[in-house]
Amino acid sequence: MSDLDLGSVDSLAAFFDQQNSDDSIKNIPLNKIILDKELPQPRTIFENIEELAESIKAQGVIEPIVVTHDKDNDTYTLIAGERRYRASKIANLIDIPAVIRKLTRKEKVAVRLIENIERENFKVFDEANGIQQAVDEFGSAKEAAAALGKTQAWISKRTTICSSPNDVLLFIKEGFSDDLETMYQLASAAKKHPNDVAKMIAKWRNSPEARINLRQQINLIGKDEKIESKNDNKKTDSKPVDQKTNESDLSEDEQKNNTESKRDDDKKNDDDNINKIEGFKIDNGKIFLVYEKKSFYLPTELLNKIYAKV
Repeated sequence: MSDLDLGSVDSLAAFFDQQNSDDSIKNIPLNKIILDKELPQPRTIFENIEELAESIKAQGVIEPIVVTHDKDNDTYTLIAGERRYRASKIANLIDIPAVIRKLTRKEKVAVRLIENIERENFKVFDEANGIQQAVDEFGSAKEAAAALGKTQAWISKRTTICSSPNDVLLFIKEGFSDDLETMYQLASAAKKHPNDVAKMIAKWRNSPEARINLRQQINLIGKDEKIESKNDNKKTDSKPVDQKTNESDLSEDEQKNNTESKRDDDKKNDDDNINKIEGFKIDNGKIFLVYEKKSFYLPTELLNKIYAKV
């Protein structure tokens, strides 16, 4: 039997569509099914097994499991459908419907991952590990993406999570969030700010009352560092300040020069202001000063003071 066309197998439905004369769906004894020791199941947590067992008791196994057959030992190696297999044992079934296929090692990895990706509650930690296993098995992210019917960007997010520091991986494994995008952001932040991420994780784990939205918390990582960097740049760009800011720090000659310089500046400002006076005008018996094309009323009391000084 030829290998699967992995590039087109992006769902179990597509997988079943590729059956040929060597494939068959038949009931096989549960006690002859063994787990694959070489390729462990990527899913480590099987939720609601008891509920599924009750459903199987009532309706049977609707979707078959996937196995390979070892004719020499007359055993079947489970490839996909471990949750259904476990629930069937709890339901005390004798046999279970199965698709029997001849698969290469790479095909086993692909089919197993495809089934789990399609299921709900596939934990982020398990998914990331499974995708990393596929990349290792196929030799590159590009080949793994083609086999699973996914984009390289989709693959990259999960391998980034899988390559996180141990404290981040433990945080993800503990299931504080099942949102893969949030865990990807955390893994990315850990590469740039490992110490800040470690502090955030410790605070999140040890102080439940201080928790806010996890993605918002992750977005805050590194912000203080950026603000501090901007402040440092401002300090670097600023002009040096003259250390002699107090008059007491100056010598007698310097104080004298400063006084004369200030007097000259004041005189220059007075001269400039006088030059801006354009004249006076009288309107309805009132005197106005014309300054920079604007008129300012001069009250009699002020005029008397001016006359007295003149």
